[in-house]
Amino acid sequence: MRLARATASRVALSLGLVGFGVLAVGSGLDRLSGQAPGLERLVPGPFRAQAERSAALIAGARGRRAAALDHARKAVAGDPVDPGAAPLLGAALLLQGDAARAEQAFRVSARLGWRDVPTQAYWYEAALEAGEMAPAADRLDALLRAHPGFPGSDALLARIEETPAGRRALER
Repeated sequence: MRLARATASRVALSLGLVGFGVLAVGSGLDRLSGQAPGLERLVPGPFRAQAERSAALIAGARGRRAAALDHARKAVAGDPVDPGAAPLLGAALLLQGDAARAEQAFRVSARLGWRDVPTQAYWYEAALEAGEMAPAADRLDALLRAHPGFPGSDALLARIEETPAGRRALER
């Protein structure tokens, strides 16, 4: 009886360790897929939040708009509070020509923080188009503070510096 309990305990512990190992590998592959997008296809279903973001970026870069949107939706569903998922969905919706739903996605993204480049760029452009220079300057400031070496910074600065109101907003 004692031997049977000890064996059962060892089997249960072994199964628990194997299960933990599977969970760790799945989660680790998902995280790695953010740095090595080629790994996204190896990530098991329940762990695909980062993998879906990587797949959406790859599809978008290849001009596969429908696939980019599908993967972006899955990324949001997999991790709704991830600050990188909502702007990816917004960008995919913009590529599809769905400006109203893209704006909704970028509104969600804006509530998740000020560090995301696509979100700040979207709201910067929206403020410029509306002629609202103070919010545009705030968005540009946030973008350049979070990413000082941003490659498009000169072009973004030139857009707001075109008008006297834009220059005053930057001075503020």
